[in-house]
Amino acid sequence: MSLISFKKIKENEYFLNGNPYFLVGILIFIISFGITLFSTDVISALIISIGITFIAVVGVIINDIIGKKKHKSIINSKVFKNLISLGYKVEKFGEYRGLLGTKNNRDIRIYYDWNKLAKGFLSFGDLIVCIYYEPLIINGNDANVKVDTIDELRKVNNVNRDYTTKKFFGVDRVTLHINYHYWTKYSKIISEIETTIAQLNSLDLKPVNKLAEHNINFENQNFFLPHFELIWDYTKNEE
Repeated sequence: MSLISFKKIKENEYFLNGNPYFLVGILIFIISFGITLFSTDVISALIISIGITFIAVVGVIINDIIGKKKHKSIINSKVFKNLISLGYKVEKFGEYRGLLGTKNNRDIRIYYDWNKLAKGFLSFGDLIVCIYYEPLIINGNDANVKVDTIDELRKVNNVNRDYTTKKFFGVDRVTLHINYHYWTKYSKIISEIETTIAQLNSLDLKPVNKLAEHNINFENQNFFLPHFELIWDYTKNEE
C-alpha cells in the first residue's frame, strides 16, 4: 500500500487512501504544529510536533498489535464460549474472528473491536453486536438508500446509556457497542439482544436470514459485511 493516494470514485469525487499510520501521523503533526506555533517559534514548534507525532503513532501501532491479538483470542474467552454453547458459530476470514447466530429469525453477528466507542473504566475494547434487518433501500437498488428513514431511526432510537452502551441504526443493521471487561457476562449480551430485537419488531424492521447457513461469500453479501478493518483488509487481499 502506498503512503498516500487519492482514488477516484466517480466524476469529481475522490477517496483518500493510504497507510493508516502515515495518515494518522500527518493529521497529528498538522494539529500539534498548529497549536504549538501559537506559543513558540517555528523551529521549536517543528521539533515538538515531530516528537508528539512519533509518540502518538507508536502508541497507535502498539494499540493495534495488542487489539488484533485480543480480537482473535477472545473466541476462547468465557463469554464467547457461553455464547457458542447457545448455538453461535465461529466465523473466520483472514485475521477476523467472530460469532454468527440467529434469534427470532434474525441474523446476529458478534465480535470484538479494540477501537472503542462505548466508554468505560478499565475497558479497552467493545463487544460489537450486529442485528440485521431488510436493507432500507428503494426498489432493491443498493444505491438508493432511504436516508430520511435512517436519520429518523437514529434520532428517535439511538441509545447512549451513560456511554457504556451505544446503539446505531444503519442501512441494514442495528449495531450495539458494549463495554467489554474480563468479567463481562454473556447474560448481559443476551439481554441487550432480546431488548433490541423487541425494539426492531416494534419498528416493523423486517428480519433477514441470509447469513444463517454460514455460507458467506463476501463478494456477494452487499450490505451484510461486518464494518470492521480486518474485513476490509481481507476483502482487499481477495481482489
